[in-house]
Amino acid sequence: MTLLDRQRELTGYLIAGYPDLGLPGLPLVSASAGTGNSTQENLCQPVTTGPKDHGSDGLFQWREERLAEMQSWCTAHFGDWKTVKAQAAFFLKELRDGDAGGVKYDALYRDLLDGKKSLATLTTNINRFYERSADDEATNNKRIKYATDALNAMGGVKAAPPVVHSAAPAIVAGAAAGAGLLSHIVHGAAWIGIAVLAVAIIAAIAAAATALRQAKTVSTLDSAVADLKAKALAVEAAKATTIASISAEETKVAAAKAVVAGVQTAAPASAASLPIVPPTPAKG
Repeated sequence: MTLLDRQRELTGYLIAGYPDLGLPGLPLVSASAGTGNSTQENLCQPVTTGPKDHGSDGLFQWREERLAEMQSWCTAHFGDWKTVKAQAAFFLKELRDGDAGGVKYDALYRDLLDGKKSLATLTTNINRFYERSADDEATNNKRIKYATDALNAMGGVKAAPPVVHSAAPAIVAGAAAGAGLLSHIVHGAAWIGIAVLAVAIIAAIAAAATALRQAKTVSTLDSAVADLKAKALAVEAAKATTIASISAEETKVAAAKAVVAGVQTAAPASAASLPIVPPTPAKG
């Protein structure tokens, strides 16, 4: 098995996680950061070959009480501690629970689960806070390079689709809202006109009835009838004016609807002609 094969294997386990052990997987960028560190530590090998550095062993070169706990925990849960699968799980377990020496990794673990920071930042933070190595900048950069190799081996991070900013929907919505408002106004005017007519008719009938009751002579009766006719003519005139006003407003509504229909038809072309704004790269 080549180094690239081992990098893919470890990264794959870190992404998949171990749900049965309550260990969620990491985003690709975070898993690759872990693999970059393991590559620098032990070339992603679960068992150290050749001389051991202070007795260190495993993917992340655990030693002393951390090594003993790794071997015990992996054997208990996987039957054998000498596998990439078992040790990848232990790596996640230490990040979640802390190590045998009492060191907690809560902030680092949250960042890795979130996966929002850059690959370089996550790789460096694993080195600084989990590995706690004495690397200089050049050696840490090797970890970042290995992490980049792992990321690329898994297909890399897919770019987010470009965002197309279009004003057309807002124009359509605004025009539609305007037409709707105008429609409400027209219907309101119609109801107001009807109310005015009703009041006028009621008033005219009441006045005519009063006049007829009070009529004592034929001349008085004629005068009351003439007055009633005059009021009726006034009511008819008011009715005609109201109907004409409503008709004019309905014409405006029809024109507004035509504008909305035209904007909706043209909206796709307008959106397509606008520039595509690429996503802003996340910063670590």
